[in-house]
Amino acid sequence: MDRAFKGVWIPAKVWLDKELTLTEKVFLVEISSLDGINGCYAGNTHFMIFSGLSKGRCSGVIKALKTKGYINIKMIYKNDNKTVERRIIKVKGDKFEGKANVENMENMEIWKIWKTWK
Repeated sequence: MDRAFKGVWIPAKVWLDKELTLTEKVFLVEISSLDGINGCYAGNTHFMIFSGLSKGRCSGVIKALKTKGYINIKMIYKNDNKTVERRIIKVKGDKFEGKANVENMENMEIWKIWKTWK
């Protein structure tokens, strides 16, 4: 998959969120980079190739992001109403953007050191 970008940006709010594992943070940024006007259509095969994890583990990471309120998932079904045609993932802007929780930052050693440099 060719993409016209030169990197990714991880918002401080996501990077410092102790509720998220490192894998969840990476998946969230990948989903965000693929989340166009109509959402991210990447399936578990894409995430498996991207991350090197099993399809089942990728599915688990995506479910965890949904459970933690970072993404919405909509399933589009075929005419039989049983077979999934497509999964659409949208990143929730309020969880992905904005300021980091300063309370989380206060406990980080690097933050304590940085504050002394001011």
